[in-house]
Amino acid sequence: MPVKNTQTQFGSVARALHWSIALLILSLLCVGFYMIGMEFSPLKLQIYSIHKSFGLIVLLLGIARIIWKSINPRPNHLASHTKFERLAAGLMHILLYVGIIVMPLSGWIMSSAGEYPASFFGLFDIPHLTAKNEHLYERMKDIHELSAYAIIAAVGLHYLGAVKHHLIDRNDTLRRMGGNLAIAAIFGLTLLLASLSAGKHLLEEINKEAQPITAPPILQTLKNEGKLNPGWIINHKQSHINFTFTQYGNAVNATFEKWDADITFDPDNLENAHVLVSIDINSIATGSADRDAQAREQEWFATDTYPKAIFESDKSGVAHIKGNTYKMLGSLKIKDVTLPTDFTFTLDFAEENGEKTAYMSGNLSVDRTTYGVGQGEWADGQTIGEHVRIDLKVEATKLNDINN
Repeated sequence: MPVKNTQTQFGSVARALHWSIALLILSLLCVGFYMIGMEFSPLKLQIYSIHKSFGLIVLLLGIARIIWKSINPRPNHLASHTKFERLAAGLMHILLYVGIIVMPLSGWIMSSAGEYPASFFGLFDIPHLTAKNEHLYERMKDIHELSAYAIIAAVGLHYLGAVKHHLIDRNDTLRRMGGNLAIAAIFGLTLLLASLSAGKHLLEEINKEAQPITAPPILQTLKNEGKLNPGWIINHKQSHINFTFTQYGNAVNATFEKWDADITFDPDNLENAHVLVSIDINSIATGSADRDAQAREQEWFATDTYPKAIFESDKSGVAHIKGNTYKMLGSLKIKDVTLPTDFTFTLDFAEENGEKTAYMSGNLSVDRTTYGVGQGEWADGQTIGEHVRIDLKVEATKLNDINN
């Protein structure tokens, strides 16, 4: 068999690229739609990692096939091919080539924008193509899914055309690509499985009812109980509670979008300082809606039962270290576990037009496993690291100054 194409048949390179890409794409489609429905687990993340590795292979093979096609023209059409069949085949090949590139590339961008770690079969890290971007992640997710449906449709029509040529027209269309009835049967079953998987997922998406997350009142309950006497008003646009965890050793940055705090603080009266922070765990934002939903599940934060995390300073309150550096002693409650916590922070003040503003910045590290966050298969820290870094930035204005 010649390496290059001839006027009557495809060469060994074209055949190898054709069948290997077809097999990989159909297999990845079957696995892709299956793994979406899997429960969040280390096994699911491992399958995702393998899926990404094979997806990169498809992308490289697709580029290789396009290059090979450009320097090695395809065989002539058979005399029995009608004008309509030739036009349809040309359009179908264009759609397939676009899908072969767009589907893995959109998956790569989606993984990068969601800050998901990816390695090529554990041999080396696959570089991110873009910085973390939740909007881009959602768009690439849509494109990745739509391209999967489009490829299934295109491959299905391509397959039916090849079978029609082989069984009805009885010409050499299938044979000159190295195909036969056995190969056609195997690929037909794989295509059927991919189509059924896609159809099942599509029906689930159509029938899935949106379940809006109801954010609990952050500090309203405590205020109603008369436990709060706010001294400072937080500027949430300039403040944040971010955290960083590792997945397969790669850092993932996240934040809590909804939180509130009651702050009583006077650097000249530290013994009466008091801080109470309430975090809406349902507002977790990791850059991926899927990952956010998984974090709310029972094995992780179990937000149906424990919607809030609470930090409260001790009676001993805050200690002055030196200059603008302080140390806060308190306790952190996550789920049903409360543990003593302390952290060092810097605090600066500015006053303009009679309005006093405080700027606080600090960080601390917590072991998620001590709070029961990430149980069962997740407890060993091999997939998701045990230690989580929390970074706090708070800008607040003195309430009394506002009232005045």
